[in-house]
Amino acid sequence: MNKLALSLLLVAAGSLSAGAADFDNIVNLLTAKSYSVNITTAQGQAEYLQALTENNLSDTEVELSHEWGSNADAGNKLILNVSQGFDWPGLYRARSKANRALRERTLADAIAAQSESRLQIEQLLVDIIYQRMTNELLGKVAEGYNTVLKAARQKYDTNNITILDLNKIIIEAADAEIAYAQGIDSVNDLLAELNQLSPDAEISLDDIPRELPLIEFQDEDFYLSHVNEASPEVARAMAESRYSDAMLSVARQERAPGFALGYVMEKEIDATFHGFTLGLNLPIFSSRGKVAAAQAQLAASSAVADQARLNLERKIKADYKKALSLKKQIAAYGPAIALTDNLALIRKAYEMGQCDIDHFFIDMNFFLQAQQNYFDIERQYTSTLLALRNLTR
Repeated sequence: MNKLALSLLLVAAGSLSAGAADFDNIVNLLTAKSYSVNITTAQGQAEYLQALTENNLSDTEVELSHEWGSNADAGNKLILNVSQGFDWPGLYRARSKANRALRERTLADAIAAQSESRLQIEQLLVDIIYQRMTNELLGKVAEGYNTVLKAARQKYDTNNITILDLNKIIIEAADAEIAYAQGIDSVNDLLAELNQLSPDAEISLDDIPRELPLIEFQDEDFYLSHVNEASPEVARAMAESRYSDAMLSVARQERAPGFALGYVMEKEIDATFHGFTLGLNLPIFSSRGKVAAAQAQLAASSAVADQARLNLERKIKADYKKALSLKKQIAAYGPAIALTDNLALIRKAYEMGQCDIDHFFIDMNFFLQAQQNYFDIERQYTSTLLALRNLTR
Protein backbone atom coordinates (compact mmCIF):
# COMPACT_ATOMS: atom_id res chain seq x y z
CA MET A 1 0.00 0.00 0.00
CA ASN A 2 1.37 3.46 -0.82
CA LYS A 3 1.73 6.26 1.71
CA LEU A 4 -1.04 8.41 0.27
CA ALA A 5 -3.62 5.63 0.52
CA LEU A 6 -2.48 4.74 4.03
CA SER A 7 -2.69 8.35 5.19
CA LEU A 8 -6.22 8.77 3.91
CA LEU A 9 -7.52 5.42 5.08
CA LEU A 10 -6.02 5.76 8.55
CA VAL A 11 -6.46 9.57 8.76
CA ALA A 12 -2.80 10.09 9.47
CA ALA A 13 -1.68 13.47 10.78
CA GLY A 14 1.26 15.66 9.75
CA SER A 15 1.89 18.13 6.93
CA LEU A 16 4.74 16.41 5.08
CA SER A 17 6.25 12.95 5.02
CA ALA A 18 9.95 12.27 4.48
CA GLY A 19 9.08 11.46 0.89
CA ALA A 20 7.41 14.85 0.52
CA ALA A 21 10.52 16.51 1.90
CA ASP A 22 12.61 14.78 -0.77
CA PHE A 23 10.05 15.83 -3.34
CA ASP A 24 10.27 19.48 -2.24
CA ASN A 25 14.07 19.37 -2.27
CA ILE A 26 14.04 18.36 -5.92
CA VAL A 27 11.45 21.01 -6.73
CA ASN A 28 13.54 23.67 -4.97
CA LEU A 29 16.64 22.66 -6.91
CA LEU A 30 14.93 22.71 -10.29
CA THR A 31 13.05 25.94 -9.58
CA ALA A 32 16.23 27.73 -8.53
CA LYS A 33 17.78 26.89 -11.91
CA SER A 34 14.67 27.35 -14.01
CA TYR A 35 15.39 29.12 -17.29
CA SER A 36 12.05 30.90 -17.32
CA VAL A 37 12.57 32.27 -13.81
CA ASN A 38 16.11 33.41 -14.57
CA ILE A 39 14.98 35.10 -17.78
CA THR A 40 12.14 36.93 -16.02
CA THR A 41 14.52 38.07 -13.27
CA ALA A 42 17.12 39.30 -15.77
CA GLN A 43 14.52 41.14 -17.85
CA GLY A 44 13.14 42.84 -14.75
CA GLN A 45 16.61 43.90 -13.65
CA ALA A 46 17.34 45.33 -17.10
CA GLU A 47 14.06 47.27 -17.10
CA TYR A 48 14.79 48.67 -13.65
CA LEU A 49 18.33 49.75 -14.52
CA GLN A 50 17.07 51.39 -17.71
CA ALA A 51 14.50 53.35 -15.70
CA LEU A 52 17.23 54.60 -13.36
CA THR A 53 19.11 56.13 -16.28
CA GLU A 54 16.05 58.18 -17.21
CA ASN A 55 16.09 60.06 -13.90
CA ASN A 56 19.47 61.71 -14.47
CA LEU A 57 20.24 65.26 -15.47
CA SER A 58 20.40 65.95 -19.17
CA ASP A 59 23.85 66.23 -20.74
CA THR A 60 25.73 69.48 -20.28
CA GLU A 61 25.95 71.43 -23.51
CA VAL A 62 29.17 73.22 -24.44
CA GLU A 63 29.30 75.48 -27.50
CA LEU A 64 32.44 77.21 -28.75
CA SER A 65 32.33 79.54 -31.71
CA HIS A 66 34.86 81.74 -33.49
CA GLU A 67 33.79 84.64 -35.67
CA TRP A 68 35.91 86.65 -38.11
CA GLY A 69 35.43 90.35 -38.60
CA SER A 70 34.66 91.85 -42.02
CA ASN A 71 37.88 93.84 -41.95
CA ALA A 72 41.12 93.98 -40.06
CA ASP A 73 39.92 96.69 -37.67
CA ALA A 74 36.89 94.65 -36.55
CA GLY A 75 39.01 91.82 -35.19
CA ASN A 76 37.81 88.34 -34.28
CA LYS A 77 35.30 87.21 -31.70
CA LEU A 78 35.50 84.09 -29.55
CA ILE A 79 32.32 82.88 -27.83
CA LEU A 80 32.05 80.09 -25.18
CA ASN A 81 28.57 78.96 -24.06
CA VAL A 82 28.03 76.30 -21.35
CA SER A 83 24.48 75.35 -20.32
CA GLN A 84 22.80 72.72 -18.15
CA GLY A 85 19.15 71.76 -18.33
CA PHE A 86 17.00 70.80 -15.33
CA ASP A 87 13.57 69.23 -15.08
CA TRP A 88 11.04 70.43 -12.55
CA PRO A 89 12.31 69.27 -9.08
CA GLY A 90 9.09 67.42 -8.37
CA LEU A 91 9.63 65.33 -11.50
CA TYR A 92 12.85 63.84 -10.11
CA ARG A 93 11.04 62.89 -6.89
CA ALA A 94 8.16 61.36 -8.87
CA ARG A 95 10.56 59.34 -11.01
CA SER A 96 12.40 58.08 -7.93
CA LYS A 97 9.11 56.94 -6.44
CA ALA A 98 8.16 55.29 -9.73
CA ASN A 99 11.52 53.50 -9.84
CA ARG A 100 10.96 52.11 -6.37
CA ALA A 101 7.53 50.90 -7.45
CA LEU A 102 9.08 49.40 -10.58
CA ARG A 103 11.62 47.58 -8.45
CA GLU A 104 8.82 46.11 -6.34
CA ARG A 105 6.96 45.11 -9.50
CA THR A 106 9.97 43.37 -11.04
CA LEU A 107 10.49 41.46 -7.79
CA ALA A 108 6.81 40.49 -7.78
CA ASP A 109 7.16 39.37 -11.40
CA ALA A 110 10.11 37.16 -10.46
CA ILE A 111 8.27 35.64 -7.49
CA ALA A 112 5.18 34.96 -9.61
CA ALA A 113 7.34 33.40 -12.34
CA GLN A 114 9.00 31.27 -9.70
CA SER A 115 5.61 30.14 -8.40
CA GLU A 116 4.43 29.26 -11.90
CA SER A 117 7.63 27.38 -12.66
CA ARG A 118 7.47 25.58 -9.33
CA LEU A 119 3.95 24.35 -9.96
CA GLN A 120 4.87 23.22 -13.47
CA ILE A 121 7.82 21.27 -12.08
CA GLU A 122 5.69 19.78 -9.30
CA GLN A 123 3.02 18.65 -11.74
CA LEU A 124 5.62 17.00 -14.00
CA LEU A 125 7.17 15.22 -11.02
CA VAL A 126 3.75 13.99 -9.92
CA ASP A 127 3.07 12.73 -13.45
CA ILE A 128 6.42 10.91 -13.47
CA ILE A 129 5.77 9.29 -10.09
CA TYR A 130 2.24 8.31 -11.16
CA GLN A 131 3.50 6.80 -14.42
CA ARG A 132 6.21 4.85 -12.61
CA MET A 133 3.62 3.50 -10.18
CA THR A 134 1.51 2.47 -13.14
CA ASN A 135 4.53 0.95 -14.88
CA GLU A 136 5.34 -1.12 -11.84
CA LEU A 137 1.81 -2.47 -11.97
CA LEU A 138 1.98 -3.09 -15.73
CA GLY A 139 5.34 -4.81 -15.34
CA LYS A 140 3.93 -7.24 -12.79
CA VAL A 141 0.97 -7.95 -15.06
CA ALA A 142 3.26 -8.56 -18.04
CA GLU A 143 5.46 -10.84 -15.93
CA GLY A 144 2.42 -12.74 -14.70
CA TYR A 145 1.02 -13.14 -18.20
CA ASN A 146 4.36 -14.50 -19.44
CA THR A 147 4.35 -17.04 -16.62
CA VAL A 148 0.80 -18.05 -17.54
CA LEU A 149 1.82 -18.22 -21.21
CA LYS A 150 4.73 -20.50 -20.43
CA ALA A 151 2.43 -22.88 -18.56
CA ALA A 152 -0.17 -22.63 -21.34
CA ARG A 153 2.34 -23.71 -23.97
CA GLN A 154 3.08 -26.81 -21.93
CA LYS A 155 -0.64 -27.54 -21.60
CA TYR A 156 -1.10 -27.05 -25.32
CA ASP A 157 1.74 -29.47 -26.05
CA THR A 158 -0.09 -32.08 -23.95
CA ASN A 159 -3.45 -31.25 -25.58
CA ASN A 160 -4.93 -29.83 -22.36
CA ILE A 161 -5.97 -26.51 -23.94
CA THR A 162 -7.00 -25.50 -27.42
CA ILE A 163 -5.07 -23.34 -29.86
CA LEU A 164 -7.68 -20.60 -29.35
CA ASP A 165 -7.01 -20.51 -25.64
CA LEU A 166 -3.27 -20.39 -26.29
CA ASN A 167 -3.69 -17.56 -28.79
CA LYS A 168 -5.77 -15.57 -26.29
CA ILE A 169 -2.95 -15.80 -23.78
CA ILE A 170 -0.33 -14.90 -26.41
CA ILE A 171 -2.30 -11.80 -27.42
CA GLU A 172 -2.94 -10.71 -23.84
CA ALA A 173 0.73 -11.21 -22.96
CA ALA A 174 1.81 -9.19 -26.00
CA ASP A 175 -0.64 -6.41 -25.13
CA ALA A 176 0.73 -6.32 -21.58
CA GLU A 177 4.31 -6.03 -22.84
CA ILE A 178 3.31 -3.24 -25.23
CA ALA A 179 1.48 -1.33 -22.48
CA TYR A 180 4.52 -1.67 -20.23
CA ALA A 181 6.91 -0.48 -22.96
CA GLN A 182 4.66 2.50 -23.71
CA GLY A 183 4.63 3.36 -20.04
CA ILE A 184 8.44 3.36 -19.96
CA ASP A 185 8.47 5.67 -22.99
CA SER A 186 6.04 8.02 -21.25
CA VAL A 187 8.30 8.28 -18.21
CA ASN A 188 11.32 9.06 -20.40
CA ASP A 189 9.35 11.73 -22.28
CA LEU A 190 8.19 13.33 -19.02
CA LEU A 191 11.71 13.28 -17.60
CA ALA A 192 13.06 14.95 -20.74
CA GLU A 193 10.37 17.63 -20.50
CA LEU A 194 11.24 18.19 -16.85
CA ASN A 195 14.96 18.58 -17.54
CA GLN A 196 14.26 21.02 -20.35
CA LEU A 197 12.89 23.43 -17.75
CA SER A 198 16.18 23.46 -15.81
CA PRO A 199 18.97 22.08 -18.02
CA ASP A 200 21.67 23.16 -15.56
CA ALA A 201 20.22 20.88 -12.88
CA GLU A 202 19.56 17.74 -14.89
CA ILE A 203 18.20 14.92 -12.74
CA SER A 204 17.69 11.22 -13.31
CA LEU A 205 14.91 8.85 -12.33
CA ASP A 206 17.01 7.71 -9.37
CA ASP A 207 16.68 11.22 -7.90
CA ILE A 208 12.86 11.14 -7.99
CA PRO A 209 10.82 9.54 -5.17
CA ARG A 210 8.78 6.52 -6.17
CA GLU A 211 5.72 7.54 -4.16
CA LEU A 212 3.52 10.62 -4.27
CA PRO A 213 4.23 13.23 -1.58
CA LEU A 214 1.85 13.76 1.31
CA ILE A 215 0.53 17.32 1.20
CA GLU A 216 -1.59 18.56 4.09
CA PHE A 217 -5.18 19.31 3.09
CA GLN A 218 -6.19 22.50 4.93
CA ASP A 219 -9.74 23.70 5.44
CA GLU A 220 -11.25 26.08 2.90
CA ASP A 221 -11.01 29.13 5.18
CA PHE A 222 -7.25 28.71 5.40
CA TYR A 223 -6.86 28.89 1.62
CA LEU A 224 -9.32 31.77 1.27
CA SER A 225 -7.48 33.76 3.91
CA HIS A 226 -4.64 34.08 1.40
CA VAL A 227 -6.70 35.93 -1.20
CA ASN A 228 -4.47 38.97 -0.90
CA GLU A 229 -0.92 39.95 -1.70
CA ALA A 230 0.37 36.73 -0.13
CA SER A 231 -0.60 35.11 -3.41
CA PRO A 232 2.18 35.60 -6.01
CA GLU A 233 -0.29 36.33 -8.80
CA VAL A 234 -2.26 38.88 -6.77
CA ALA A 235 0.97 40.43 -5.48
CA ARG A 236 2.16 40.89 -9.05
CA ALA A 237 -1.10 42.57 -10.06
CA MET A 238 -1.05 44.84 -7.01
CA ALA A 239 2.58 45.81 -7.67
CA GLU A 240 1.69 46.67 -11.25
CA SER A 241 -1.17 48.85 -10.00
CA ARG A 242 1.15 50.73 -7.62
CA TYR A 243 3.64 51.26 -10.41
CA SER A 244 0.89 52.65 -12.66
CA ASP A 245 -0.12 55.02 -9.87
CA ALA A 246 3.48 56.22 -9.53
CA MET A 247 3.73 56.74 -13.29
CA LEU A 248 0.58 58.88 -13.14
CA SER A 249 2.42 61.17 -10.71
CA VAL A 250 5.32 61.31 -13.17
CA ALA A 251 2.98 62.28 -16.00
CA ARG A 252 1.50 65.09 -13.92
CA GLN A 253 4.94 66.44 -12.98
CA GLU A 254 6.01 66.36 -16.61
CA ARG A 255 3.56 69.20 -17.30
CA ALA A 256 5.67 71.54 -15.15
CA PRO A 257 8.32 73.69 -16.88
CA GLY A 258 11.98 72.83 -17.11
CA PHE A 259 14.96 75.16 -16.71
CA ALA A 260 18.35 75.71 -18.25
CA LEU A 261 21.20 77.63 -16.60
CA GLY A 262 24.20 78.72 -18.61
CA TYR A 263 27.46 80.59 -18.58
CA VAL A 264 28.58 82.74 -21.52
CA MET A 265 31.98 84.22 -22.23
CA GLU A 266 32.68 86.43 -25.22
CA LYS A 267 36.08 87.80 -26.12
CA GLU A 268 36.47 90.48 -28.75
CA ILE A 269 39.81 92.16 -29.43
CA ASP A 270 40.96 93.22 -25.95
CA ALA A 271 37.54 93.08 -24.27
CA THR A 272 36.18 90.02 -22.47
CA PHE A 273 32.54 89.67 -21.46
CA HIS A 274 31.09 87.19 -18.93
CA GLY A 275 27.44 86.45 -18.33
CA PHE A 276 24.76 83.94 -17.32
CA THR A 277 21.70 82.71 -19.15
CA LEU A 278 18.41 81.36 -17.87
CA GLY A 279 16.14 79.36 -20.11
CA LEU A 280 12.61 78.07 -19.60
CA ASN A 281 11.19 74.95 -21.24
CA LEU A 282 7.39 74.90 -21.51
CA PRO A 283 6.19 71.33 -22.28
CA ILE A 284 2.98 72.51 -23.92
CA PHE A 285 3.00 69.90 -26.65
CA SER A 286 5.25 67.08 -25.40
CA SER A 287 3.11 66.42 -22.29
CA ARG A 288 -0.22 66.56 -24.07
CA GLY A 289 -2.30 63.44 -23.38
CA LYS A 290 0.26 61.82 -21.05
CA VAL A 291 -1.85 62.26 -17.92
CA ALA A 292 -4.93 60.84 -19.59
CA ALA A 293 -2.91 57.87 -20.84
CA ALA A 294 -1.44 57.27 -17.36
CA GLN A 295 -4.90 57.49 -15.78
CA ALA A 296 -6.21 54.91 -18.24
CA GLN A 297 -3.26 52.61 -17.47
CA LEU A 298 -3.89 52.96 -13.73
CA ALA A 299 -7.57 52.13 -14.18
CA ALA A 300 -6.65 49.06 -16.22
CA SER A 301 -4.03 47.91 -13.69
CA SER A 302 -6.45 48.35 -10.79
CA ALA A 303 -9.08 46.34 -12.64
CA VAL A 304 -6.54 43.58 -13.32
CA ALA A 305 -5.63 43.49 -9.61
CA ASP A 306 -9.29 43.25 -8.58
CA GLN A 307 -9.86 40.52 -11.16
CA ALA A 308 -6.78 38.64 -9.97
CA ARG A 309 -8.17 38.51 -6.42
CA LEU A 310 -11.56 37.40 -7.69
CA ASN A 311 -10.03 34.74 -9.95
CA LEU A 312 -7.88 33.45 -7.11
CA GLU A 313 -10.88 33.14 -4.81
CA ARG A 314 -12.81 31.25 -7.48
CA LYS A 315 -9.82 29.02 -8.23
CA ILE A 316 -9.36 28.17 -4.56
CA LYS A 317 -13.02 27.29 -4.11
CA ALA A 318 -13.05 25.13 -7.25
CA ASP A 319 -9.82 23.32 -6.35
CA TYR A 320 -10.96 22.81 -2.77
CA LYS A 321 -14.19 21.16 -3.92
CA LYS A 322 -12.23 19.04 -6.38
CA ALA A 323 -9.74 17.94 -3.72
CA LEU A 324 -12.54 17.11 -1.31
CA SER A 325 -14.27 14.98 -3.95
CA LEU A 326 -11.05 13.18 -4.87
CA LYS A 327 -10.29 12.50 -1.20
CA LYS A 328 -13.70 10.84 -0.83
CA GLN A 329 -13.08 8.79 -3.97
CA ILE A 330 -9.75 7.55 -2.60
CA ALA A 331 -11.40 6.59 0.68
CA ALA A 332 -14.15 4.75 -1.23
CA TYR A 333 -11.73 2.89 -3.48
CA GLY A 334 -9.17 2.18 -0.77
CA PRO A 335 -10.58 -0.90 0.99
CA ALA A 336 -11.06 -2.72 -2.32
CA ILE A 337 -7.90 -1.56 -4.09
CA ALA A 338 -5.19 -0.36 -1.73
CA LEU A 339 -5.65 -3.01 0.95
CA THR A 340 -5.80 -6.06 -1.31
CA ASP A 341 -3.54 -7.44 -4.08
CA ASN A 342 -6.43 -8.39 -6.33
CA LEU A 343 -4.25 -9.27 -9.33
CA ALA A 344 -2.22 -11.76 -7.31
CA LEU A 345 -5.42 -13.36 -6.00
CA ILE A 346 -6.86 -13.72 -9.52
CA ARG A 347 -3.67 -15.27 -10.84
CA LYS A 348 -3.58 -17.69 -7.90
CA ALA A 349 -7.23 -18.65 -8.50
CA TYR A 350 -6.45 -19.40 -12.15
CA GLU A 351 -3.37 -21.46 -11.31
CA MET A 352 -5.46 -23.48 -8.84
CA GLY A 353 -8.09 -24.09 -11.49
CA GLN A 354 -10.79 -22.05 -9.78
CA CYS A 355 -11.55 -20.05 -12.98
CA ASP A 356 -11.14 -20.58 -16.70
CA ILE A 357 -8.98 -18.51 -19.05
CA ASP A 358 -11.85 -16.23 -20.12
CA HIS A 359 -12.81 -15.29 -16.58
CA PHE A 360 -9.13 -14.92 -15.72
CA PHE A 361 -8.60 -12.24 -18.36
CA ILE A 362 -11.92 -10.55 -17.64
CA ASP A 363 -11.10 -10.25 -13.93
CA MET A 364 -7.47 -9.28 -14.56
CA ASN A 365 -8.44 -6.48 -16.93
CA PHE A 366 -11.19 -5.30 -14.59
CA PHE A 367 -8.93 -4.99 -11.55
CA LEU A 368 -6.04 -3.68 -13.61
CA GLN A 369 -8.24 -0.84 -14.87
CA ALA A 370 -9.55 -0.25 -11.34
CA GLN A 371 -6.01 -0.04 -9.98
CA GLN A 372 -4.98 2.38 -12.73
CA ASN A 373 -8.05 4.52 -12.02
CA TYR A 374 -7.12 4.54 -8.36
CA PHE A 375 -3.58 5.70 -9.14
CA ASP A 376 -4.98 8.42 -11.39
CA ILE A 377 -7.28 9.67 -8.63
CA GLU A 378 -4.28 9.82 -6.30
CA ARG A 379 -2.38 11.75 -8.96
CA GLN A 380 -5.20 14.26 -9.39
CA TYR A 381 -5.58 14.65 -5.63
CA THR A 382 -1.88 15.36 -5.10
CA SER A 383 -1.75 17.75 -8.07
CA THR A 384 -4.77 19.65 -6.76
CA LEU A 385 -3.29 20.02 -3.27
CA LEU A 386 -0.03 21.24 -4.79
CA ALA A 387 -1.95 23.81 -6.82
CA LEU A 388 -3.74 25.01 -3.67
CA ARG A 389 -0.45 25.20 -1.81
CA ASN A 390 1.16 27.24 -4.57
CA LEU A 391 -1.77 29.64 -4.74
CA THR A 392 -1.32 30.52 -1.09
CA ARG A 393 2.39 30.12 -0.30
